Amino acid sequence: MSDKDFNWTPRRILIGYDGGLGAKDAVELCRAIAPEDAYVAVVNVLPYPGAPSETFHLMTSAEFPLPEDFFEPVTSRLPGREIKTFTYVGDSPARVFERHVHEEDLDLIVVGSPHLGAIGRIVIGSVGEALLHGAPVPVATAPQGYADRAHEGGGKVAVAFDGGEESQAALAHAASLAGARGAELEVLTVERPTDPVRGAIAYTMSMPEDTEDIQRQARDEVDSSIDLHLRTLHGPTADALAEACEDSDLLVVGSRGYGTVERVLLGSVSGTLIRKAPCPVIVVPRPAMSRERVRQG
Repeated sequence: MSDKDFNWTPRRILIGYDGGLGAKDAVELCRAIAPEDAYVAVVNVLPYPGAPSETFHLMTSAEFPLPEDFFEPVTSRLPGREIKTFTYVGDSPARVFERHVHEEDLDLIVVGSPHLGAIGRIVIGSVGEALLHGAPVPVATAPQGYADRAHEGGGKVAVAFDGGEESQAALAHAASLAGARGAELEVLTVERPTDPVRGAIAYTMSMPEDTEDIQRQARDEVDSSIDLHLRTLHGPTADALAEACEDSDLLVVGSRGYGTVERVLLGSVSGTLIRKAPCPVIVVPRPAMSRERVRQG
């Protein structure tokens, strides 16, 4: 998808699942996002201590039989979707998710946030950051307790937008989701204060970016049929965004990082938001390279 493509709908989705509370939240987020005709790959990764991170193996039920009802919470909460379950053994769930996304041509990864259980330790820990650094598709994270909340209907999709390339990709995804859900789209721009910049002789004040120009850019990019609202925030970026999306159903942000491929690269803002935001967060890959080129690279 290019940063000008406003037709993104996640129809082939991977859920990181271990049967814990975080997995329950992830399933509920998938239900809220995925259309009824979506394909859902439910991927369970069993730890294999001592193995290199590149080593993993897709298991059969005969090799490691799981309880018959292990995946039942997924099938019961996602009626109508095509669901396939996969159990791997390995020490790097992030690596498994990335490979599975490539092999099945998926377009979204959904995981839960920390709980006192395996999904929190495995996915949103050091391995979770590895996933968010390297995933070739957007990564959606459900906050704690998401499965226990009411979140039906259109609601509001928020997007962090600063006019940069990463935020343009985020805006495209957010606008597509808002349009498909009949939701309000709120564009959040954090106004940066002037900063002292040391010059050859003395300190001078840097000029803040023009938020009106940034918001005008967002308005021009979004289809007029979408219920668009523009909002300027003040303060530290991550804190301001987290506070602003308290009444949102979803927050979409672009990744920040340096590199040449289209991958999620976890930046300080997105990394903070997946832990602090009260609503689900989708981190969108940088649009520097097509997925086809990523596969070939």
